[in-house]
Amino acid sequence: MVKTKKKNRIDFSECQFCGGLPLSKTHIWPKWLAGAIEPKPYHIVKRTDRSGNGTNKFFEKVNNDLFSVQPRISCQSCNSGWMNKIEKEVLEFIFPFIGGTWPEEISYENSRALSRWLSLICINAELSSTLWTTIPQFHRKMIMEGSSVPNHWSISIAKTSGDIWKRQRSYENYPQKIHFNQSLSIHGKQRIFFDHTQITTLGIGGIFAQIVTSPDLEIISRHVNMSGRARLISLHPNAAGKSISLKNVVTLSDLQIDFFTQRKPWFLDYIKTQISYSGYMSIRNSDCKE
Repeated sequence: MVKTKKKNRIDFSECQFCGGLPLSKTHIWPKWLAGAIEPKPYHIVKRTDRSGNGTNKFFEKVNNDLFSVQPRISCQSCNSGWMNKIEKEVLEFIFPFIGGTWPEEISYENSRALSRWLSLICINAELSSTLWTTIPQFHRKMIMEGSSVPNHWSISIAKTSGDIWKRQRSYENYPQKIHFNQSLSIHGKQRIFFDHTQITTLGIGGIFAQIVTSPDLEIISRHVNMSGRARLISLHPNAAGKSISLKNVVTLSDLQIDFFTQRKPWFLDYIKTQISYSGYMSIRNSDCKE
């Protein structure tokens, strides 16, 4: 894979899914979303770069509309073929979610379709970034070939009532080994290492989505478990293969979403997460519609 930066644009030498040519402009966010979310002349990208010796956090205000970003990531065949099919699958049910009028449950088939669509946005957003690429090519191939989202992914969603996160994404990148200390119990601590791991948070109208990918299944398991405790809905993995109830999903304000996008991954420390999450949600309760 050849990934170069040219005039603030990422260029590839071949399709990042099938290796084919010619390359075509790829919408990270599909055009039809522009009619569902109020357009703005700029968009915000929050990202953390750990590819060098230090850690740099960026809040980048990009002076164009979110839907005008079209990097050359995929070939014409992929763009108009299986990618278009993924978008059409979610078109059948996604607009009530974007509008904030969620149904009481989501079917297993729709949860798989939504997971694949969010995964595709996550992959394309990473590929279009100037940061290191952490999602392996064979994961992209699995999604391309119509398989379910790989096991090394965790995807959680919630409602959002804020305005800022209706059109925003946050990208936390851990391309090289970095460790965090976290408490497993009152009496013990353990180091957990992040390597080739990324955390992408998306705001899409009334949808808050967080996607974690890592070769370490312990990291994935922690995100799944802590998402449940925080009343997020875990779309993937869905081992039961059944419809998912949405009745008790939490509604997050812009300020509360800050909790889920903090520098140290929020889901690592069981004890501190329970304390800080409870306090944060109660402090911001007036800013949040339940």
